[in-house]
Amino acid sequence: MRLTRQCEIAFAILATCAGSPTRVMTTLQVAKASVTTKDHAAQVVSLLAREGFLRTERGRGGGITLALPAADILLGDVLRRVQPDLVQRAGQGDIFGHGVTHHVTPAFAIILFAAEAAFLTFMDRFSVADLVGEAAIQRFACLDCRLLDPVLRKRNEVAARTALPGNPEPLAAPLPDRPCAGVS
Repeated sequence: MRLTRQCEIAFAILATCAGSPTRVMTTLQVAKASVTTKDHAAQVVSLLAREGFLRTERGRGGGITLALPAADILLGDVLRRVQPDLVQRAGQGDIFGHGVTHHVTPAFAIILFAAEAAFLTFMDRFSVADLVGEAAIQRFACLDCRLLDPVLRKRNEVAARTALPGNPEPLAAPLPDRPCAGVS
């Protein structure tokens, strides 16, 4: 999986607009914030407007604003609309491998489809609002901790309920329901 430059620019433009919600931005301003040309920014702005993420107004006093609250624009939705071919399913077959080419097994096609779904589901946990401000930094302080790993969480829950013979203490303490202690 690889994000295109267009997708990176789209996230930068949305974050720039979310960072100044009361301000109408120009294409040149979002281009500078996105470190791209005005023409490329204009193409991405047009795409984001067509997809319903941005509102644009032409002419004097016009510009670019978010069409929805930043918290309502999920990163997974942006990915699905800006880069729909993010993950090309194995050999273009269906999830059960029918019509698969390139010597890919049906099992691999299913695994690849599941990985794509997991990635997009994970991206749906976050919104454009998470890309700006201090709260965003604090929210990501625990991204790699055991709290967010469902496999480790499940194993820990089983271990917490299981005691060794002759030892009434569980094998592990359950994980907290809140992020790491360093995160408020």
